[in-house]
Amino acid sequence: AQKLLEVSEVEQSLACNDNHNTDLKNIQNLIQTPDITANAKVGLVALYALRYHKQQSNAIPMLVDLLVAAGGVSPAQSSLVNKILAYHLSLHTSPSQGGISDIFDSAGIFSGASSRFKLKGVENVYTQHASLLESTLQNLIKGRLREQQYPFVEGGGSTRDKPQDVIVFIVGGATYEEAKMIAGINATTPGVRVVLGGTSVLNAATFFSEVDDAVSSWPEVTGRR
Repeated sequence: AQKLLEVSEVEQSLACNDNHNTDLKNIQNLIQTPDITANAKVGLVALYALRYHKQQSNAIPMLVDLLVAAGGVSPAQSSLVNKILAYHLSLHTSPSQGGISDIFDSAGIFSGASSRFKLKGVENVYTQHASLLESTLQNLIKGRLREQQYPFVEGGGSTRDKPQDVIVFIVGGATYEEAKMIAGINATTPGVRVVLGGTSVLNAATFFSEVDDAVSSWPEVTGRR
């Protein structure tokens, strides 16, 4: 009843493809679909904002207005879109200065999403996205991690050494998708054990709440900073 497959397909498209006109049309239609939850609608527009905020012809303000006017979303909920974008942009300095790349840049968390669909024979549109953690762990297991990006606390180690026990702890929270992926690695990689931990287990609702709490305390946040 919540049109989960329809929502998921557009989410996957936003994560893995750059197809503005199609994405915009699909999001507009889903916003006006009564069966879809407010959180799902806000999530779609937030993903759109993250994907297309650099594009001059983006429709972020229009979609935020549409959430309230035709989507049954409260103004407070719709404001999460700009808060999520502001939170994302606040992290952007050059990696050499301790910042992170844009999530859709070559080093970003969505950088490998489309290649999974095109190169690995994944024909299911609902499984296009693969987390950055998956490729990081696969490179670690194969001894291919770049030492510049993943240095050792103390000298003497080598990224070519293949580990047997790996502990992953994510400050800010891990997702169920990441937990499922790690369970798959443990089941299919003999001799390697991966343990996942984090400060919390995230889903869309808890992530929205944490971003709202964080950004609402910033001065002069009216959307983009």
